[in-house]
Amino acid sequence: MDSRYPDIPSVRMEVRESIDKYTVRHEADFPIARTTYAEMYLDAVSGSTSRERTETVSQADYAAKDGKLSSISGLELRPNLPAI
Repeated sequence: MDSRYPDIPSVRMEVRESIDKYTVRHEADFPIARTTYAEMYLDAVSGSTSRERTETVSQADYAAKDGKLSSISGLELRPNLPAI
């Protein structure tokens, strides 16, 4: 840490609600000591995440140039297919 700034915490975070609305927080450590990690699963068909694995395999594609979703597909899991 630069000794010219002894009172400024090492980590500055912007917790955003939108591009214009955010709160600045300062932390002494990163990763933050009170962080709780949880495994999450993405369901591209519903556009949601969950702590439970879904019963279908889904995929979402987007165009990198404009960032727009270009396709969504969902397939039922079969016993011989590995869960992703």
